[in-house]
Amino acid sequence: LGMFEDTAYVPQHFRVEPGDRLLFISDGVYDALSPGGERYSLRALASSISNTRLLPAPQVPRVMLQELLGHRGSGPAADDSLVMCLDWHGRSQSRDR
Repeated sequence: LGMFEDTAYVPQHFRVEPGDRLLFISDGVYDALSPGGERYSLRALASSISNTRLLPAPQVPRVMLQELLGHRGSGPAADDSLVMCLDWHGRSQSRDR
C-alpha cells in the first residue's frame, strides 16, 4: 500500500467501533486530473464516499474508481489509483483480548 524503503512511518492509534467503515485511498485518486487539468479534489472524493455509503464494502472500490474515471477521462493515468474499503464488525466474542 505504498510503502517506501526510505520513509519513516509512525504508528497512529484510533478507536474503531463496530459498524465503522474504513477507506484506504491513494493520492492517485484525489490528485487525479481531468483532461482540462482540474484536480479531482477532496470535495469530489467526499461526494463519492457519500454516494457509496449504502453499498456493500466489496462494491465500493469499483464504483468509486468508475466515478474517478468519469472525472479524468479514458486516457492514461498519471498515477495509480487505489481504493480499499473495509467494514469493521468488531471482534468475535470467543476471542480473548
